[in-house]
Amino acid sequence: MRGICHRITLVLAAEGTGAAMVVDGRGRLCVPGWLRRGPCASMVIGTDSATGVVVVAPTTVLDGLGAVRVGESW
Repeated sequence: MRGICHRITLVLAAEGTGAAMVVDGRGRLCVPGWLRRGPCASMVIGTDSATGVVVVAPTTVLDGLGAVRVGESW
């Protein structure tokens, strides 16, 4: 498993470039500290089964999308 940070997301893939990611004995991915910070360190996860790519991001990325939907500027 390889991982690359893209500003506000962590992109994971089985092959390719990026840092080796740690998966523990229970099959849990050890995510970077910036994804686990704060009292509500919730994450949103998206997958593309065709490419085997997984995108992990903090739920705060959805705040900006909601603002765009209601016409607020960033």
